[in-house]
Amino acid sequence: MLEKTAGEYDEQLIADSLIDKSYTHVLEPDDKINLSIWDHDELSVGSIYSIYNANEVYGRWLLIDEDGYATLPRLGKIKLSGLTLSQAEKYLAGMYGKFLKYPIIEIQLLNNDVTVLGEVLHPGRYTFNKERPSIIEVLAEAGGFDFYADKKHVKLIRHSADTSYQYVLDLTSMPPYFDQNLNIHSGDFIYVPAKNAKKTDKRVSVIIPFTAIISSAILILTFIKQN
Repeated sequence: MLEKTAGEYDEQLIADSLIDKSYTHVLEPDDKINLSIWDHDELSVGSIYSIYNANEVYGRWLLIDEDGYATLPRLGKIKLSGLTLSQAEKYLAGMYGKFLKYPIIEIQLLNNDVTVLGEVLHPGRYTFNKERPSIIEVLAEAGGFDFYADKKHVKLIRHSADTSYQYVLDLTSMPPYFDQNLNIHSGDFIYVPAKNAKKTDKRVSVIIPFTAIISSAILILTFIKQN
């Protein structure tokens, strides 16, 4: 079962959009990236090639500003928003190629964040180094489903331009989707609701002690009257 709550839709198109293996992140303002140039640590920022690799934790990253520009070593301000990571790598290879011989460049997105809430063992926000983590990997990072998880109505909330979409996934009967591994995008929210049984169990856990107190009080009153 796969549902989408924003307007009219074609279910197959929704499925294709979620499983689209060609998806790649498009850089935008407020993205954090690192820049790795092989054999040029002096021009790199948080290089993955260096034995002294330092990343976002140590403040070694580049921020794409509100106008879509990043300030790069020796190049200055370069507009990167609107480019995919591979497009940005090719573009910068051309720019650095003006004074470096065959530069090997790699760019990583450092704020590839996914938020997982609800009935999982470790709800929170998780950052992934890979560009396209699967829903299985994301849920595993959050510790997997909790006992009361409603796996039939897992919600995936995704922002696209100025619109937010909510997909409802049945993760108990989606073998084709698991086979192809649903792609999770940067900024996605996954919410795992609780089964109705959790509410019932909570009521019972309150009612039983209360009933025990009443029973004890009745026994005490009965004992007092008898004596």
